[in-house]
Amino acid sequence: MSKTSELEQEIREIFNIPRRHKRSRKSRELFLQACSSLDVIGDTEYAFVEYQEDTTKYRDGMLYILIYGLLQSMFLQQDAILNLAESMGLSLSLPPELRVVRQLRNDAIGHPTKRNVKRDIRSFHHISRPTLSKTGFQLISTISNSDEYSFRDILISDLLENQAEFAEKLLTMILTHMKTDENSHREKYMNDKLVTIFPPTLSYLFEKVREGISKESHREFGLASFKTIVSYLDHLEGKLKERGEEECIEHIKADIDYPTEKVMSYLNDSKTVDQRATEIFIKYIQDKYDILKTIAKEIDEEYEKRV
Repeated sequence: MSKTSELEQEIREIFNIPRRHKRSRKSRELFLQACSSLDVIGDTEYAFVEYQEDTTKYRDGMLYILIYGLLQSMFLQQDAILNLAESMGLSLSLPPELRVVRQLRNDAIGHPTKRNVKRDIRSFHHISRPTLSKTGFQLISTISNSDEYSFRDILISDLLENQAEFAEKLLTMILTHMKTDENSHREKYMNDKLVTIFPPTLSYLFEKVREGISKESHREFGLASFKTIVSYLDHLEGKLKERGEEECIEHIKADIDYPTEKVMSYLNDSKTVDQRATEIFIKYIQDKYDILKTIAKEIDEEYEKRV
């Protein structure tokens, strides 16, 4: 895997952190721009690697397609890197070395038959077919106000080397920006341990709820214990919302909303739920709280790490 591909994958991994992914989706346009840019960076890099590893001997017609595609891919990758940076809130510009590649692409395959140089002056270009090979070509150019021609010998390996060097630098800048932002967020909350929301007495509280279900004389204390248990989930949800991580428990919260309602109803002396069903509901809720504690612990551990 090339260095550019490695950087693209690292950026993609941070971009796909659920909290960041959710934040990115708040602007649909920028989200789609980032997704498209990452795909194009990866696709064009795949084309460059394939070109360098390929040993096929091509006829002239296929060589034109190859060279046209290669130069256009360089142009596309540069645009994708700039657009990716923009979607991340960064303003980057291409270094002169990459602008040279863009200029060559425009001259050779972008607008070779008529390009505006300045007012009333046009340039004209073509690839010399006898010089065309997989490794390069000669580009012949002239302008409308001169009888002179220029001859540029183009080595594809030089272009790819420049493309790789400066693509890596630009992508590293984007990755560093994302890492700094992510690590700053983690450092802000790393000492606020979510797992401490669930006290060691949690199992004791569940036992008191069971006693309240089975013994009417214990019902009031069972109800108070259950309300305390429910408050832990509310507290966890509030903490996660503050971090933008609430999606990670939404499915569990949805799963226990109905059982929680039924247990609360029973402990409030409602006759709409029988004792056996309520005992099953409280066991189900306790199992889900064990999962919530595991999730909280995993988030705490994740926030202790740097990306």
